[in-house]
Amino acid sequence: MFVRVVLDTCTVRNHTDNCQPQIDLNLLRQNRDLVRLSLSASAFVELTRQLADRDLPFTRWQERIPSINAILDERWPCLPNGKQLAWLAGTQATDPIENVEDESRYMRACWFHLLDVTPEQIGKCQVVYRVLDGTLKSIRLDAKRLNDIIASQRQEWIDYIHKMQAILPARGFTVADEQAIYEVMRSDFGNDPLDAPGIAEKLDAASRMIARFVARSLPSKMPSYNPESEKRRGDTFDLNLLFYVPLPAVILTGDARFVRGLRETDSPHARQVLTIDEFNTHLKQGSLEFLISDFQTPERQHRQHSEAAYFRWENRGRSPNDDWADWFASEPVA
Repeated sequence: MFVRVVLDTCTVRNHTDNCQPQIDLNLLRQNRDLVRLSLSASAFVELTRQLADRDLPFTRWQERIPSINAILDERWPCLPNGKQLAWLAGTQATDPIENVEDESRYMRACWFHLLDVTPEQIGKCQVVYRVLDGTLKSIRLDAKRLNDIIASQRQEWIDYIHKMQAILPARGFTVADEQAIYEVMRSDFGNDPLDAPGIAEKLDAASRMIARFVARSLPSKMPSYNPESEKRRGDTFDLNLLFYVPLPAVILTGDARFVRGLRETDSPHARQVLTIDEFNTHLKQGSLEFLISDFQTPERQHRQHSEAAYFRWENRGRSPNDDWADWFASEPVA
């Protein structure tokens, strides 16, 4: 059984900037059969913005990123977010990905474009790639659009907190009601017939962490959370990482404060979010598999893989003598 591990921006920047702590690349190379390493979508967006704005020098990127690239999953060097992620994670069941392989090829094209494109070329050049049916498609990184996405996501989070600050006190909620706020959020799941099965459990970590931020933002003598504070700029991206939990995946972050805060919520899935040092320890001990046991078992993963390979083989007309090709092309995301 393998474990999907998702990297945040800080984890990558620690490596490119040669700061400690860093993921143990030698240990990862020795355990390639046990781990599938991917960047989160938010890490991809932030790294692109940092390269375009030269916050991350391109010469340093060229020098340091190849060793990270060498241990990333070849099929999913980056993972999607939004409705695509929700489909893969089973948290939405109404808007399927038409072709998972084409989504993988799109994410691969984005990543390999970012590996080589200079800051001056971002938005001016494109990369062409081929989808499963042979059609050629192209992508072009747009620095302004990525900046707009970052600003929009942050503003959506700020607006949400302000909305809760207006609504919840009128309903009697106070800064001391974090658990009650979480329970209200959880009660909303499953009421719509189109909700994915088990969505409340799958999004438990995200719900608990959102409830924590909301409660701490409510009026008090000294509210402890202000989403507009400069030091809280990354909160919306940290929260986005939690939507990878039900893939299932282990989340690797350089933000120890975020890890500590999540664990204080007592979410049973908080164990899936690790600091870099913790990840290195689990990798050395061979205990990563235990962290995702709420969602995945070796038997279930093997069954999913076998079924996907069979249907791929069947769709190809049951071609003889190359069944291994279907097996390797059908590995589940997690």
